[in-house]
Amino acid sequence: MNYSKIRKTLTFALQIAAIALIAAIFILTCLPIHVPYEEAAVAIAREPAVATEVPVVEPVATPATKLIALSFDDGPTPTVTNKVLDSLEKYHARATFFVVGRQVKQARSLVKRAVNLGCEIGNHTWDHKSMAQYKGDKLVTSLQKTVDVVKKYADYDVTLARPTYGVINAKVKDKVSFPLVSWNVDTDDWKSKSVKQIMKKIKGNKVSDGDIILMHDLHPLTAKAIAKMIPYLQKKGYELVTVSELMQRRGIDMKKGVVYYSAD
Repeated sequence: MNYSKIRKTLTFALQIAAIALIAAIFILTCLPIHVPYEEAAVAIAREPAVATEVPVVEPVATPATKLIALSFDDGPTPTVTNKVLDSLEKYHARATFFVVGRQVKQARSLVKRAVNLGCEIGNHTWDHKSMAQYKGDKLVTSLQKTVDVVKKYADYDVTLARPTYGVINAKVKDKVSFPLVSWNVDTDDWKSKSVKQIMKKIKGNKVSDGDIILMHDLHPLTAKAIAKMIPYLQKKGYELVTVSELMQRRGIDMKKGVVYYSAD
């Protein structure tokens, strides 16, 4: 037996096997590792999140809401004021009531209800006498008595006044320690004969943003008209607010003794 030849053959075979093994290891090392989808998802989820900068988007300015202030004089009266408040509550609207002080005690529940609905209470003197006709400090006394009775029965601080009969002179401006609220839209509800006549005063282009509308919560026709007026104005895009809210939202700082007809 030729051992030398056999040794050479085995040596050659081992060399070939070694080369094949090295080649196999190299190929396996270079190939991409296949990871099942589910395992890959879990692995990605476990990786720490990388913070990314989120662009800041500036808010888009929206047009200002159209505002109107409904105002009522000479109340409160149990029949009419209550129905007016019913309509305000139904349509989620607010208004300003310029009350006569001597009537508050008899209708205290109505004043409280108005305040609870977010309405505003203003001063219309104690006895509805023309402010220009008071002598000496009697105007101041009349206004203060009204402030006191509203505070007593409704726990509300009055901050506005409306001149009775709309009469304003230098003495009124000097004596009244409140901003004086007039109006620029008069419904003439006190002399109207129908709801249609009252509605004519505001329909079409007769009212606009910032207006103060005058009505009186004394007349049954007023209560009927307001039940139609509120939804009409809201459909026209108006939000019905108090006088103070109207001025505040229009950036007007109300001053005592100054007369305001609207928020223009």
